[in-house]
Amino acid sequence: MRKVVWFVLMVVFFFATGFVRCYQHLSKNEITGYVNTEGYVRLPPVNKGTYDVVEVKLITGHNVSVFVSRNEGLTYGDNIGLSGDVEVNAMYFPQVEKLGGKTTSSLTGIIVRLKRLLAQRVNNVFREPYGGIVAGVVFGLKDGLSENLNDKLRQVGIIHIIVASGYNVSVVVALVNGALTWLSRKLRVVALVGAVFMYMLITGFEPPIVRAGIMAFAAILGTSVGRQRDGMLWLIYAAMAMLLVSPLLYSSVSFLLSFAATFGILVLAERLEKLLMLFPNPLRQDMATTFAAQVGVAPILIASFGSFSLTGLIVNPLVLWTIPSIMLISIAALVCSFVSVPIGMIVGTPAVLLINWMLTVVNLFYV
Repeated sequence: MRKVVWFVLMVVFFFATGFVRCYQHLSKNEITGYVNTEGYVRLPPVNKGTYDVVEVKLITGHNVSVFVSRNEGLTYGDNIGLSGDVEVNAMYFPQVEKLGGKTTSSLTGIIVRLKRLLAQRVNNVFREPYGGIVAGVVFGLKDGLSENLNDKLRQVGIIHIIVASGYNVSVVVALVNGALTWLSRKLRVVALVGAVFMYMLITGFEPPIVRAGIMAFAAILGTSVGRQRDGMLWLIYAAMAMLLVSPLLYSSVSFLLSFAATFGILVLAERLEKLLMLFPNPLRQDMATTFAAQVGVAPILIASFGSFSLTGLIVNPLVLWTIPSIMLISIAALVCSFVSVPIGMIVGTPAVLLINWMLTVVNLFYV
């Protein structure tokens, strides 16, 4: 009973604190109306296909999300001039002028440079379209994907394997844990925590990765002390902690989708797997996980985008089994490429074959 009381009090405290912080943040930072001002790109642009969403810090101190054509060619740190209407901290295709020079922060700058180095290394080993897919699957970098391929992956419902997601974190934990079984439990825990944190850093602390990282830390530390962690409880803790630090995440679709998918998996996956006993593993497990996650995210997808793809229910089980192998082989190929790029290309050949299977499935179901 005492645990229940403490849990309820903690929930009330986090949500009350988050509400106050959110109100203070909105009242202090909200901006609306016509502006003719300057600022800088404070985060790497997010590719949305035909356009980019760019987070800009204005000289007034306000943060705005700016929707711009990809032809603008904006990059992290660009100093820019903006003219147009602001609708509650959002600008839709305003006039943009590059002013020259860069304004960067130390941590974000390190992450951006690290991503560029990784993308360059991937492109040295894997030719297109394989390089763009490897960069997305392993590091959550989707800038290398062509607009056509990005559209195909989105329509068939597997774009989540190319962007940073919680699934990537679970694969990283499984691969590192499997490779370090020879270490003592304490050293393996340190290595796992370090690997998850490094992956969070590489992917730029995207909301789905942070959520999965928090839950991974809980699982790793709980297992190390011989205690089973409650997945649903840690999902709630992760949500509360993230909203406490960044209250405006409540409006982030990726944040909502990440938690909804995990909620669906925790509630339904095990039950669905029992109903699919006729199918062999890992197909059965992938089918159950896919169905459960899709049920969880369906309301948000319909509310946010007005549509929901049933194709993903078929495509995901056909391609998800390839992801751990693609990640492991690609990482091995990238490591070998530091000795010799041709050797790295040879080592990466099985990953290319698996990606060919993925592309075959995608093209089969793409309409």
